[in-house]
Amino acid sequence: MVVEIYLDLLSASCRSVYIFARKNGIPFDFQFVDLLKGHHHSKEYIEINPLRTLPSLKDGKFILSESVPILFYLCRKYSTPSHWYPPDLHGRARVDEFLSWQHTAIQLPMSKILWIKAMDLQGLLAGEFAPSDPAMGLELFLDLLSQPCRAVYIFAKKNGIPFELRVVELLKGQHLSDAFAQVNPLKKVPVLKDGDFTLTESVAILLYLTHKYKVPDHWYPQDLQAHACVDEYLAWQHTILQQNCLRALWHKTMMFPVFLGEAVSPEMLAATLAELDVTLQILEDKFLQNKAFLVGPHISLADLVAITELMHPVGAGCQIFEGRPKLAAWRQRVEAVVGAVLFQEAHEIILKAKNFSLADPSVKQKAMPRVLAMIH
Repeated sequence: MVVEIYLDLLSASCRSVYIFARKNGIPFDFQFVDLLKGHHHSKEYIEINPLRTLPSLKDGKFILSESVPILFYLCRKYSTPSHWYPPDLHGRARVDEFLSWQHTAIQLPMSKILWIKAMDLQGLLAGEFAPSDPAMGLELFLDLLSQPCRAVYIFAKKNGIPFELRVVELLKGQHLSDAFAQVNPLKKVPVLKDGDFTLTESVAILLYLTHKYKVPDHWYPQDLQAHACVDEYLAWQHTILQQNCLRALWHKTMMFPVFLGEAVSPEMLAATLAELDVTLQILEDKFLQNKAFLVGPHISLADLVAITELMHPVGAGCQIFEGRPKLAAWRQRVEAVVGAVLFQEAHEIILKAKNFSLADPSVKQKAMPRVLAMIH
């Protein structure tokens, strides 16, 4: 049986999957889903993909959403030429880095431009970061206020990966300094430096560490479908769960109290928390279901990224696990595997978010444009 791929070539993500499959001679059954006619919201399609997004892949009883995991799945299943997804550690990490970065830096802005123009819809303090010695071991530039940084930190510590911690204080604007821009021109954390090799984007960093240090298989399984399910979750959370957890933190604790010195309007806060609640339901229904962990009986990168995301609203005082016994039990299992001491160590800063003092005016001026872009 050939795979079925649900596509509408109006979508950039669908076009990339379509071109890849055709170029590599992969046999597939093209299932057209007309976005402009709302076919992705139909009852029939929701049975295929409850997220109501394109593309989707169906391989027998196995169903996968999100374009990047689908591309990876096709690479692995059909053994496509290695240049598409190089086996070389650094080459593969560069592909992972770009795919993670483009998800929000290119894909979202391009979608907005299309809808606004084509569819006619209207609607810091400088830190010191001395150049690294290429002979040094692994360096991780982190601030544990950041969810992606916490995921990388926990993963490295839990797996006994030796690294030098280089703290970049976000609230002091050190990521916006000229010195840090030499490390990462994107002015974001986390960043990994491995000798002369520098890598950004948390998912790309996590994958690099799994490949380089041969960590236990459960983190990123070799099994084709389990592997694809981890990829699927990591692609989905990037613009859905991560953004909603971030908004909850900033709207309730950081953005208005710390940066503007005033409370968010009750209406805006209620809308933010309602959207988060919907996302949590998707996390339970689509990904966790009745499993011990998001992908199966063992913890994976998906669980680690998810739990560190959810600690953002927890740090803001949101009781997101109340009334969700399934999700609460999952959290306890994840914490138990990570270890109570390491989990508390990684989340100590975010759990004190409610006590942050008003931001320095000079930091606010530098950071505000990036903050507004991040939470809208």
